[in-house]
Amino acid sequence: MGSSITEKFIGYYEGIIPHVLCRDIINCGTDETWEKRGDYLRIKEVHSSDDNIYYNDIKAAFEDILKKYSESYPFVGVHHITAFRINRYLKNGFMAKHLDNVYRSRDQQYEYPQVSVLLFLNNDYKGGEFVVADQVYQPEEGSAIIFPSNSKFPHEVKPVIEGTRWSMWQCWSLCL
Repeated sequence: MGSSITEKFIGYYEGIIPHVLCRDIINCGTDETWEKRGDYLRIKEVHSSDDNIYYNDIKAAFEDILKKYSESYPFVGVHHITAFRINRYLKNGFMAKHLDNVYRSRDQQYEYPQVSVLLFLNNDYKGGEFVVADQVYQPEEGSAIIFPSNSKFPHEVKPVIEGTRWSMWQCWSLCL
């Protein structure tokens, strides 16, 4: 992308998880009901735990992202993590611009999250662009993005025009 200070702290990586695993995760998440929560968010979410059949594969993917990001930022070490959250955006689904640095948001049991991580499970939809720090991404299936969870990195998901957009989210609290 560009060369602004904020862009230097955004990591985008392709090929993090294989196509087959993306499809399997999507298929295991289709039984949940979709919900609209307020005017800022139209999304279906499922929290995944270690009893999920794909937990170890998902955990390995997030660990791979940490390893890649740590090559540029060796000070990054994870202290606590949130549960993996699977997000499904149907037609007209979106998430308004926001920050992830909310103390004890949903399953955040520790301090403020410092890093946000997303895995993208498909790209067979229209719209649904991911925007972070005014940088627009149309991520590839199996790719990931990681960025600090602070006021310099507001982010959003633009409305899905056609199809269904799937992603996974997790926040990390760091240690030095």
